[in-house]
Amino acid sequence: MFEATGAIIAAVLRVGVPIYVAALITSALLLFLPDSTVQQIGISEFRELWRGYIGIIFIASIALLASSGISAISQSVGNRLDNRRLQRLTLETLRMLTKDEKMFLRPFIIDGANTRNADVTSGIAGGLVAKHIIYRSSNVGHVFGGFAYNLQPLARKLLRENPDLLD
Repeated sequence: MFEATGAIIAAVLRVGVPIYVAALITSALLLFLPDSTVQQIGISEFRELWRGYIGIIFIASIALLASSGISAISQSVGNRLDNRRLQRLTLETLRMLTKDEKMFLRPFIIDGANTRNADVTSGIAGGLVAKHIIYRSSNVGHVFGGFAYNLQPLARKLLRENPDLLD
């Protein structure tokens, strides 16, 4: 008995908002439809027999919908705060670049380059990777050409908005 109830509850929680809405609408109709309508569709005995459980479903579905909404809002706010924090940190990192690092990044912004090659032993490329400004776009390198590096999308956006950071 308890295992079956637990399985049903787990399934309801897993499905989420669509089933919460369905439960809310159904229980609200069962609880609040006029007696004449309930008698006309032939569910008056059902409503009287199960009224307590229907009320619990009604309250539970409201609570589950509210908690889902609050969770979605808090996750959205958290994501925005994380994005702002990442943007601020990346901008601070870009402001503290060395002259050599700025020289490495200029072709991405000034020339519109998508990829720059650098030797795997390059301290400049390695430092920019560690600072999350560029990333190695391929694990396959060339003997004379080195490895391909691309600019992180956020760094590209910030450098396009603030090209003076590369001066």
